[in-house]
Amino acid sequence: MAGDKGVDTGAAADREADTGSPDAFGAADGKDGSDAAGNAPVPEAEGEGSLLGPKKKTLSAQEAKEGYEEKGATVFSLDTVDLDAYREGVILKKGGHRFGVFGIAEPTSTIVLEKQIAYFKRHKVDFIVLVTPDKEYAEDVSGIDIVVSTQDEDLFVMGETIDGTFYVDAPAVGSVGAILISPSNVVSAKVLQAS
Repeated sequence: MAGDKGVDTGAAADREADTGSPDAFGAADGKDGSDAAGNAPVPEAEGEGSLLGPKKKTLSAQEAKEGYEEKGATVFSLDTVDLDAYREGVILKKGGHRFGVFGIAEPTSTIVLEKQIAYFKRHKVDFIVLVTPDKEYAEDVSGIDIVVSTQDEDLFVMGETIDGTFYVDAPAVGSVGAILISPSNVVSAKVLQAS
């Protein structure tokens, strides 16, 4: 996985805006199921647990970040609960890459979205990321690379690309997710669990 960019879209808001190691990025959010520290439930060893299945261990956003960094990836987290944090847009610089991140909490005119995209392009970002409660808010605009939806959009668990934009649901509260961008800019996503 070295060289991949991973976005953890999990439990805690660990946002960093500095340079780091090779190539990954992350976001933090949640919808249900975490403990008070925002840790994700993860299966334990065989034979433990209840009739409903194995007992769960937790994986924190910090543990996910450290795991990717050990593999040579650059990681940063996004707070997908507080969309106002990105309302004006922010450029995050990590591992030699620039990520333009912005958030919208309600329907916004195409002109406003296009101005934000143009701003990021003028500042030569490598990826434009939108965090929003509804993927439909971005469907009429091109130029956004990744849309993280904070509501359940019934997207494929690993995300899906529609008209050149990668869409993914933020994971449930307490879960840690990752958006991975390969060296050839292929985007995918997954929910992480402890091994």
